[in-house]
Amino acid sequence: MRKQIDGLSALVTTQFRLDPFSNSVFLFCGRNARVMKTLYWEGDGFVLLYKRLENSVFSMVKSIYCIHN
Repeated sequence: MRKQIDGLSALVTTQFRLDPFSNSVFLFCGRNARVMKTLYWEGDGFVLLYKRLENSVFSMVKSIYCIHN
């Protein structure tokens, strides 16, 4: 997953037709479900969290939208 704040917020706007500046948390998973990024607007800027699992995959990936790059 190579997208950063600008690319992820553009995906929220164009593909999901949602406002990235809203009071929402947006989750994006990598192709192999080992990487998860979280995008959140904090009022004065975006927060981008990145988590990579070394020996497992995220089990909730099947129940949320995944953006494949």
